[in-house]
Amino acid sequence: MENKNENVWTTRYVFELKNSKKVFTIRIDKETYKIILPERDVIPEWAELEYSKCTKCPLDKETDPYCPAALSIVEIIEYFRDSVSWTKAGISVETDNRSVFRHTSLQLGISSLIGIHVSTSGCPVFGKLKPIALFHSPFASAKKVVFRTLSTYLLAQYYRKLKGKEPDWDLENLERFYNEIHEVDKDFYIRLKKTKVIDASTNALNVLDTYTNFVLFEIKNQALKEFEKLMSEYIDY
Repeated sequence: MENKNENVWTTRYVFELKNSKKVFTIRIDKETYKIILPERDVIPEWAELEYSKCTKCPLDKETDPYCPAALSIVEIIEYFRDSVSWTKAGISVETDNRSVFRHTSLQLGISSLIGIHVSTSGCPVFGKLKPIALFHSPFASAKKVVFRTLSTYLLAQYYRKLKGKEPDWDLENLERFYNEIHEVDKDFYIRLKKTKVIDASTNALNVLDTYTNFVLFEIKNQALKEFEKLMSEYIDY
């Protein structure tokens, strides 16, 4: 897929079902790292900030009348409103330099698609996942998600040190970090459940939260030990 705009990262998700085909084009500004959304004439009530607002949300309706995460996925939710989670689909993910295809359930494809949208939407909590989303690896295994999570967090600690801040090399705050995301996952699920959509979209959120819980489980059970052998050449360098 050729991207003619050098200031934008472009990713296409192509869903091919039995009798239909839908293309979602994700455009992310390279300067702000925020998703560029198309203009909408009508914005649904469930995207308003105060509609089932997340308990940890620091935003104010005076400056942010809409929930940025909800606003970013309106097109997705509306299109898959009547879809069943276990419906099989051929799903292609196309970027400037590679293409990935998998025949799988709708909920897995929608989960991956929603993950990119909410983390680049401007949500102050989901935004913590922005680096992982920008280096997106569709349909990655849970172990790969954990590895990328730990790598991202430790790289962030290096930058904290460069800026004169206290780095968290012992990962003491990583569990709190992911607990916050888990709480927002649950609140966001409630928001979508109130829209009375069929289960493909709500179960897609459950898939995202499953990854969050897996990361939490691995942190608590010393996931770093498992990767230590892999890093032997770096340790002995």
